[in-house]
Amino acid sequence: MQCTADASLSLFRPTNGQLNYVVKSTVHDGRVTHNRLPVPLENVRGRVELTPQRLLIQASQAAIGSGTIKLSGQVLSPFQSPAFDVHLAALGLNLDPSLAEKFPEKLRLAYAKLRPVGGIDADLHVKASKIAQPIAESSGLTSTPLGQSPLPSWHTEIDGALNCKGIDVEYENFPYPITQLVGLISIGNGRLVAENLGGRLGDHRIRCDLDLPLFPNPQAPKRVALSVDGPVAIDDRLVHALTPRGKPTTGLESFVRSLHPRGSVQLSQAIFETDNFGNKHKSLDIAVTDGHLRYDAFPYPLYNVTGTIQVRDELVNLDSFRGTNAGAAVITCSGTHRLPRPIQPD
Repeated sequence: MQCTADASLSLFRPTNGQLNYVVKSTVHDGRVTHNRLPVPLENVRGRVELTPQRLLIQASQAAIGSGTIKLSGQVLSPFQSPAFDVHLAALGLNLDPSLAEKFPEKLRLAYAKLRPVGGIDADLHVKASKIAQPIAESSGLTSTPLGQSPLPSWHTEIDGALNCKGIDVEYENFPYPITQLVGLISIGNGRLVAENLGGRLGDHRIRCDLDLPLFPNPQAPKRVALSVDGPVAIDDRLVHALTPRGKPTTGLESFVRSLHPRGSVQLSQAIFETDNFGNKHKSLDIAVTDGHLRYDAFPYPLYNVTGTIQVRDELVNLDSFRGTNAGAAVITCSGTHRLPRPIQPD
């Protein structure tokens, strides 16, 4: 850290003979670089007070990129087992992958699920403390080998809110770009919760609800719900999004590709959920408008196709499909198709 600051130091020794001290400093203009920071902190200003028992941070702020962060709070036992209790406010912070690379591992994994990019404000209360974590396990009981200290771990609690100001995301279970998301995300009890986030999917508005664990946890339930107010063009990117990012091609994507669809669809509702046991569920309600199909099992092209598709996990229901052939004859179709059940993780 480089800075211009005023500082005072008081030393005293009480009757028990243990040296004590108080350091007070006012930073007028500073610059901080660290390997955990994607860019340096500039224009650092604030007041700090340091004793052997705590570090007190008062009315401090800095510029990071195009944004500003403000910090206040305290760190107890800063030289032994630090415990943080701080309030963090960020204005105009720009989320991007370079910033996420510097996050702690749990936050970095959480970021990877949505890959948000864009402007955000944050108002957060963060409490974190080191806890001892045993380094060996035997027969399901944790233990620490003789002569070895437990490995330190962190217990973190975060409460507050994020204000999205035009965020672009790609959700891992439906990796189709959703752009210009605006709205409030609440953080509390280890969860991210949002209702009625507004954004765009293609040329149309999208509504999005979220209820996700703040940190990755396979035993925690997850829910993402989407709806779009207009038709979206059927293209390879949309069909590819029927498979979660980085996973083998799903039966749903394979089935849709076997139809060789063209045209547009309206996503009335899409819900992706994971229950407490890690089982994944999906529910999709799709309306086909002005489509073109040529099913591999019946390679006879159909034009001006309309109808609805309901997906409930592995069951696909085609309802009231109607189309014409090259000779303008009308063909109707309804039916169901069961997809192969995906293998659930152990």
